[in-house]
Amino acid sequence: MTTLIEDGSLVLFQGDSITDAGRSREDDSALGNGYAAMAAAWFSALYPEKNVRFINRGISGQITSQMLARFTQDVVELKPQIVVIWGGTNDIARAVDPAVIQRNITAMCDLAEFHRIKVVLASITPVNDHHKAVNPAYERTIQRPPSAIIAMNSWLQKLAATRGFVYADYYQATLATDTRLAANLTPDGLHLNADGYRLISPVLLAALEKAQNPAQPPAKKRRLF
Repeated sequence: MTTLIEDGSLVLFQGDSITDAGRSREDDSALGNGYAAMAAAWFSALYPEKNVRFINRGISGQITSQMLARFTQDVVELKPQIVVIWGGTNDIARAVDPAVIQRNITAMCDLAEFHRIKVVLASITPVNDHHKAVNPAYERTIQRPPSAIIAMNSWLQKLAATRGFVYADYYQATLATDTRLAANLTPDGLHLNADGYRLISPVLLAALEKAQNPAQPPAKKRRLF
């Protein structure tokens, strides 16, 4: 099995709690229990001959201004070949002006591009209210209106197309039949479970390969496990 991802690459995940996934702050190499850890395990299993490293720098609860404030320290100084930027859902929940979110994300992209780090922009995943009977706080669409998520994703996709970045559409991969996150992919209407992370795996693979080899067609889509 082959991959277009170059040997020796470092892939860095920058984001909020959906990326964080409970990683230890005391261990810089800790990947957490979600997205980043699954990607690393998957690459090791599928491509044992490849020395592709993954670093998780997601921090739970952060908004894009906080992600930007630490971007130099947590991303640029580690010199990755690719950064996956996945944020914005907490900004929407806190009613941050969309223009501010866009400026923050654009600034992160500018920093990455200046330092020759290839950018993957991930779409904000949908939410649902399916679990609100378990906890009223799980009525997610009040703070994160589906229309706001759709609008921000549209902007992210346009930014990626305009700047030559790669757009990883996790939104479509986890969407139910309407504008809601599929109920079986989340424990709380917001965060992904293992099934959710597995479902976005082929989107991740295609995005990473396209980031390093934009003229090459991505490998056939596959699930992590």
